[in-house]
Amino acid sequence: MLVKDKNTCEGKLRIEGTRLTYEFVMEILKQMTIYKAIQQYPSLTLDGIIDCLNELRKKDNKC
Repeated sequence: MLVKDKNTCEGKLRIEGTRLTYEFVMEILKQMTIYKAIQQYPSLTLDGIIDCLNELRKKDNKC
């Protein structure tokens, strides 16, 4: 689940329970596979990645 909290990560959209922002996850996915990202960032889960990809899809549909 993606959440916003003005007191965490400057209020940016992030994966709940982590400090991994949506923007950060999207950037790392440009550079590596999902499998490698999960290995490199232990707090990153497949569910978190799916939530970020769903958010991207929502943003694309608004254009």
